[in-house]
Amino acid sequence: MNYIIIYNKERLSMLRKWLTMLLIVTTAISSGANLIERGNALGRIFIPAHPELPVIFAVQELQKHLKAMTNVDILLAWRVANNSDSGFILTVRPESEWKGKESSQTFRITETTKPVPRVTISGNTSLAVLYGIYQYLSDQGIRWFEPGKSGTNIPRLASLKINERHVMYTPSFHYRCLDFSGWHDTIFDYSDPEKYQEKIHYEYDLWLLRNRLIFDRSIHNKHYFNFNHFAAPAGHSLRKKCKLYPKDFQKTPERFPLVTRNFKQERTASNAQICFTNELNFRNAVKSCLEHFRNLEKTKNFRNTDLDEIADVVDMSLEDCTGICECNECRKVSGSAPLWRDRLVWHFMNRIAMELNRKMPGKKIMLFAPYFELTKPPADVNIESNIIAIACRSLTWLNTPENTKSYPFVKNHKENIESTAKAGALMQAYDYFLWAETPQPLAILAAAKYYAEKGFKRYHAEVMSRNEMIWPLLWTLAQFTWDTSRDPYQLLDEFCMQYYGQKNGKLVLEILQKIDANSRTIHRIIYGGPADTSLMLPDSFINEYRPKLEQAVKHSTEKELERMRRFSDCLELQMRYAEIYRAYCHALNQRTPLQIRQFKEKTEKFYRFWFEKQMIRYCSPAIYKKIQNFRNVNFHKLLPQGRPLSLEQRIKELFSGTAVPAYQEIFWLPENWKFQLDIEDRGLKKNWHSSKFDDSKWPLISTWAMYENQGYTDVDGRFWYRTAVDIPKFTGDKVILRIGSLDDDGEVYVNGKLVYRGVDADMWDKSFGINVTNIIKQGARNVIAIRGYDATGGGGLWRPCAIYTLKK
Repeated sequence: MNYIIIYNKERLSMLRKWLTMLLIVTTAISSGANLIERGNALGRIFIPAHPELPVIFAVQELQKHLKAMTNVDILLAWRVANNSDSGFILTVRPESEWKGKESSQTFRITETTKPVPRVTISGNTSLAVLYGIYQYLSDQGIRWFEPGKSGTNIPRLASLKINERHVMYTPSFHYRCLDFSGWHDTIFDYSDPEKYQEKIHYEYDLWLLRNRLIFDRSIHNKHYFNFNHFAAPAGHSLRKKCKLYPKDFQKTPERFPLVTRNFKQERTASNAQICFTNELNFRNAVKSCLEHFRNLEKTKNFRNTDLDEIADVVDMSLEDCTGICECNECRKVSGSAPLWRDRLVWHFMNRIAMELNRKMPGKKIMLFAPYFELTKPPADVNIESNIIAIACRSLTWLNTPENTKSYPFVKNHKENIESTAKAGALMQAYDYFLWAETPQPLAILAAAKYYAEKGFKRYHAEVMSRNEMIWPLLWTLAQFTWDTSRDPYQLLDEFCMQYYGQKNGKLVLEILQKIDANSRTIHRIIYGGPADTSLMLPDSFINEYRPKLEQAVKHSTEKELERMRRFSDCLELQMRYAEIYRAYCHALNQRTPLQIRQFKEKTEKFYRFWFEKQMIRYCSPAIYKKIQNFRNVNFHKLLPQGRPLSLEQRIKELFSGTAVPAYQEIFWLPENWKFQLDIEDRGLKKNWHSSKFDDSKWPLISTWAMYENQGYTDVDGRFWYRTAVDIPKFTGDKVILRIGSLDDDGEVYVNGKLVYRGVDADMWDKSFGINVTNIIKQGARNVIAIRGYDATGGGGLWRPCAIYTLKK
């Protein structure tokens, strides 16, 4: 018997939907291991009750990236999942299960196929859930290499498989910060406010979050997220913590430090620290610590507290200057041994830490040490266990044989770090990405590896520039500081190969390695600068890699083309900057119309390149402003410009840093010497130290002021001074050549012979004497040459020099 069944349109539509659902369920049961298959979602995202903002954002991020990978929209379920529900389960664990045992940033990822396919991401906090989402997406192959869509690698997947696992993740460094320093307008393109506010800066914040880096610095004052923020006050504000202000000086001068400056000891209210034995300063410091933590407690219901585990500390760092108190009471504590400053400061900090621990057990203070005048605690000083010492690697490199063995650290700094840790301090790493115009050496990766090996749990790198060349290192450090079991150099290789492609990636890696090798030949690197850039990017480097990059860009396609073009343009900008700096120095040295014209032509080409390529989209504007500083120099008005000094002042400056000896006679060397910048550090090979060298074409400069104050704007690196002078015959027995002050350091030659070599930049404002009894030619002409080096700031021979005699 045949039956004919006629369906209306409504019943037919219902049948189709039923068959589709049956197909989905059958597929899920048969595969048993997929959450997305054949363009269909086989589950939902289940959201916990009363989710906080990080969880809500985690859901958005998961939806968005799953769609980008599979082109499938996965729906949400605003309810607790049942045992039969397939999909993503997001949960926040109760504090009672983990507090005091695990980090608040810890999360677990569990993937199961039975009874149904599901991925459970369980975080100790809502922020940990978000971190877990990023870990899961990273496991699927997503990489947020650089901010923005073009900086992200997203694989295309036909299905989303379940891989059976139950893994707990916790960060190796609990505090991880790689923020840009400065303010918004010093880093980003601010020419288009809407694009700047809503796109460029937002994408940067999002990149940090996706790579599980913490917001800390002032650039986040107007950030877009009210979570993932380190709630601690800014550093270098000891006077403020002690409630000590310049207006208090007249009323309570004893609270201010007694320091020696310009050959005079006096209390001062500016550019110095505090009196460390003043009781009111101590009480106010403790009070500030207590106020800080009480305020955190009061506000915990009005802010995200997921990172409060790392906010259990208040910054008590010294002011960002010198000036340790020398008053009688402080001297009683410090003594007079070489480490007297360290002893005094640690005594003060230990008192604060003990009192804080007594009133609020478990709370900590932190300060930069070693840093500035703080080197290492004396051997008999123990540091309280609730003090974090921030080891600041401000001297990036000093090229000496002993430091080659302690790479990437200067030997003394490494010893100071280890001595501070041995004394009992908890340790935080603090590093720097160099200024905008200077390429970043790979030493920062080696340093991070050392910190991990030494058990540091806090890492901060102050990123002082923005350009395409820093992102490989930033991404590498982000992954490494989260999981130090990975090798940073392998991570860097992963970035280059996956981001630029295999062939281009090898070229980029080769370039970064070559820059790093060049950086190790530089005498001293602090924060970078034009001289460092010039030495990292010499003409030989430019001649080799400029055509290679042109070919790489030419043969790239699609997304790799855009990425290589940006990298090539940013390196080209720095190479042009290096060429301009060399032309600028040649113009300063020779001051001929030809040299000045060549310099100006290069700057004009730089300007055109900057605007035509719209480089502010990718680079900090600081490099452009530095070129403007060079361009503003008037080469025709460069004349010696010393300081007017009386005889009494000259004597004080000649013996700066030491007592005036009972000399028999004194012969003042001329104020004005011949001067030359040694851009490529070839002066020794050219015999500039020789008494026979002809320096007649060198310009004159005063040795009574730093060369920057005489028109040599923004000049760093190697330099030479020379003077030929007729020396009288002396009646004294011992002849001493005394150099007033040489910033940073250098070598002294007398009649072609090396008589002094110093590498201690702390001597920049102190004099030093050299016994030249058997070298100086009395009653004849002598040639004195100084080969100096300045890494940053003011530099040169800047205080009077003389020859005097002593009795044996």
